[in-house]
Amino acid sequence: MKSIPELKKEKYDKLSELFEKVGLFFALSSEQFAKNKTFLKEGDKYVLVGGIGYAGGYLPKSNSKEFRKGIKEINKWYKNASKERKEFSLKAIELKRKKHFSKMTNY
Repeated sequence: MKSIPELKKEKYDKLSELFEKVGLFFALSSEQFAKNKTFLKEGDKYVLVGGIGYAGGYLPKSNSKEFRKGIKEINKWYKNASKERKEFSLKAIELKRKKHFSKMTNY
């Protein structure tokens, strides 16, 4: 079972892969935009990505649906993995507690 820090690292790796795949880049100034912009298909344009953690993010409009779908899938995966980790930890604590108290009562 992976630890929470391991799960977080895996989440950030998945996000990085998604960002690269959809051409997401970050820019807080015109200079950064010009330097960091990704390839656009003919007739496409950049859109600003909203949301916490993505401020200043841009990507080609043609990739925005794929981006939203990917974010949703990654967040769902992380939520489920974290929940499983928490449940596993609680069960382990409960087993240790039972083992400890059974030793105390066997004297």
